[in-house]
Amino acid sequence: MVTLKRILTSAFMLAALSFMGGFAHADQTQRDGNWWNQQSESFKIAYVVGFLDGMSYEDDLWKGSLMLAYPKFDPDGPAIKLTKFMDDHESREFGNVTSGQIVDGLNKIYADYRNRRIDVVNAMTLVVRSMDGTPDAELRGYFEVQRKKAAGS
Repeated sequence: MVTLKRILTSAFMLAALSFMGGFAHADQTQRDGNWWNQQSESFKIAYVVGFLDGMSYEDDLWKGSLMLAYPKFDPDGPAIKLTKFMDDHESREFGNVTSGQIVDGLNKIYADYRNRRIDVVNAMTLVVRSMDGTPDAELRGYFEVQRKKAAGS
């Protein structure tokens, strides 16, 4: 019998392996600001486009897993609620944002030497949150947390 836990675990593992597979032949494993600043502008755009495509792929996996786990339609059921949450979250952070805007934001973040140890994925969160109206004080706190995390503190 297929359980929700088994479906979600399988979907997560598939998404994680798919994401990591793209980096198997890369020279540098640390995707931070030092790495980012060494890339060409065309590579940066392609990287962000691939990241966004990966998010869409993962989103489809999760939604498919939810539909398998809850095949009977229930407008107030967990599958519908989780799908709405995922759609709202993606729209809030990545709706009406171009890959060029994200690259510009990452370039600006990594122009500050203090931010160069922050992983690209975490910096990307900072970029989209800075564009979605997150208050500056909250963003400053998030920067501090990410700098400490990157420093191993």
